[in-house]
Amino acid sequence: MPYEFAALAAAFSWVFAALLAADPSREIGGMAFNRLRVSAGFGMLLLITLVSGKLLLIPINWYPILVASGLMGLAIGDTALFAAFKRLGPRRAQILYACNAPIAVILGMVFLDESPNPGQIAGIVAVFSGVVIAIIWGKRASQLHRWEQVQGVVWVGVGLGLLSGLGQALGSLIVKPALDAGVDPMAASTVRIGAAATLLVGMRLVGFAEPASTAINLRHVFYASMNALVAIVIGVSLLLWAFAKGDIGIASILSSTTPVLILPWLWYQTKERPAAGAWLGALVAVLGTTAIIRF
Repeated sequence: MPYEFAALAAAFSWVFAALLAADPSREIGGMAFNRLRVSAGFGMLLLITLVSGKLLLIPINWYPILVASGLMGLAIGDTALFAAFKRLGPRRAQILYACNAPIAVILGMVFLDESPNPGQIAGIVAVFSGVVIAIIWGKRASQLHRWEQVQGVVWVGVGLGLLSGLGQALGSLIVKPALDAGVDPMAASTVRIGAAATLLVGMRLVGFAEPASTAINLRHVFYASMNALVAIVIGVSLLLWAFAKGDIGIASILSSTTPVLILPWLWYQTKERPAAGAWLGALVAVLGTTAIIRF
C-alpha cells in the first residue's frame, strides 16, 4: 500500500470518527463521551501492545513525558474537542481543531526560541483566516440540520475548539523527544491514552468531573468504542505506517485534509450542501497547514 494512500486513509478515518461522535457527544457531553472513548481506546491498545510485547520496551525514564503528553493532548485537548462538537457541530469543531499546526509553531517560538520562516508565517495567517471564513460564512440560512445549529454562545464553542488545538499541539511537542529517542509510537500511544483514561475516570469517581448530560446507554458506549477504534487504533496506526514508509511532511499534509474531506460526507448525511464559505475556509486552512509543514 502506498504511504500516501495510508495518510489519506487516516484522514478519512478521522472524518468517520467525527461523524460517529457528533450526536453522542451532544447528548451526553464532551467530557463524558471522551471518558468513554479513551477508556475503550486504552483497552484496545493495551491488548495490542501487550500481545506484541511493545509496551514492555519503553524505558522507565520516558513514562513521565508520555503521561504529560497524554494528559494535555487526550484528556484536555480531546475533551475540549468533543465539547466543541456539542456546541458547534462536527464541521466547525474540526476546522478549529486544525489550528493545532499554527499553535505548535507559536509554542515553538515561545518555549523553544524557534523563528518561523516567511512560509510558516503565511501558513499561520492562512489557517486562522480559513477558520474565520468557515465560522462566519460557513452556513447558509437554509441549512437547518442539527449539526449546523449552535448550542449556546458561539464564541464559547470557538474557545473550546481552539483549546482542543492547543492541547493537541502541546501533547505533540511534549512527546516528540521520546519518539525521537526511538520509543515505539504505538506503545507511546498506549501510555498516553492510559494516562488520559485514568485521569478522566478518576475525576468522575471522586466527583470532580461533570456527569453525563443524560443517562449513558449501550448506544453511547457503542459509538464511543467505534470512535476509539476508527480514530485511535486504525487512524493513528495508518498515520504511523505512512510516517515509517514515506515522506513525513507529505504524509502529515495528506492526513491534515480532514476539514475538507468531511464536507462531502456532511452533505451526504445531512442532505444539505455546505455553504461556499465552508468549502473556502476549509481549503484555505488546509493550504495554510501545508505551508507550515513544508516550509
